[in-house]
Amino acid sequence: MERFDDAGVFGRPDASGTGYVEHLRRPDLSLGTYSLRAGAEDLQEPHTEDEIYAVMAGRARFTSSGETIEVAAGSVFFVGRP
Repeated sequence: MERFDDAGVFGRPDASGTGYVEHLRRPDLSLGTYSLRAGAEDLQEPHTEDEIYAVMAGRARFTSSGETIEVAAGSVFFVGRP
């Protein structure tokens, strides 16, 4: 068992408006917090792993595989690996 008390620690956005803090990496699982400054665009490419997103604050539009959804604080959504 492992406990993570720093999961609420968010990466300070850099010049691009994004920040990431990795809290756990295992061969079949990773956990991190990703921050976007208001108005910033996430330019990441699709990942090779399934992903679960939990929106902690703010609101945004998320697009994957041509589908766009509106998300806000409290939203949780799943994106399967491509």
